[in-house]
Amino acid sequence: MKKLYSKKEKWFYEDIRGFCCGLEIRKVLYSKKSKFQEIQILESKTWGRVLILNKTIQTTERDEFIYHEMISHVPLFLHSKPEKVLIIGGGDGGTLKEVLKHNTVKNVILVEVDKYVIEASKKYLQKIHQNSYYNKRAEIIIGDGVAFIKNCKNIFDVIIIDSTDPVGMAEDLFSDDFYKDALVALKTDGILVAQSGAIFAQWEEFSRTFKKNKKIP
Repeated sequence: MKKLYSKKEKWFYEDIRGFCCGLEIRKVLYSKKSKFQEIQILESKTWGRVLILNKTIQTTERDEFIYHEMISHVPLFLHSKPEKVLIIGGGDGGTLKEVLKHNTVKNVILVEVDKYVIEASKKYLQKIHQNSYYNKRAEIIIGDGVAFIKNCKNIFDVIIIDSTDPVGMAEDLFSDDFYKDALVALKTDGILVAQSGAIFAQWEEFSRTFKKNKKIP
């Protein structure tokens, strides 16, 4: 245990509702404080490159496929013929990469509020996004997803809310009004899926989101 906490080694720790996650870090590749959040990309010893927003791990090269595949392929396979998809958030490009694997998809709009997340991801997280930003079927919009969706009606086959946790600037993405607007933006057979926290570590967040969506007609 002495080696684990040696001052010669650099570790990043995240406290998730009393559960601590630690990554041994080799170097900091990117660090910037935008008007929205603090953005870091770190090179870890065993988990590859790591995207961190406001001191919270968003994704790593080693395990990103678990989250990005589940949030994208499940709704896309459930839909009979998904052609137009909206991703709100997802600036690292991982979800966009998975959505573009579906040949039926003709257009994917990704709305990300923080341009620096995309800029940093393009440069340092190529293994995650695999140049999906440059696909001719992809349209990248820097803007507020809450405001964007208010102007959409009966447009999308699938909407994916690939957001951070419901605090700070992302809080509105979990509101009743936002979900109502999102349902209006869907076609009649459309499907909406949203990031709702890690079910075991963030049960209260998951339960709250589930109950909120259940009561919206």
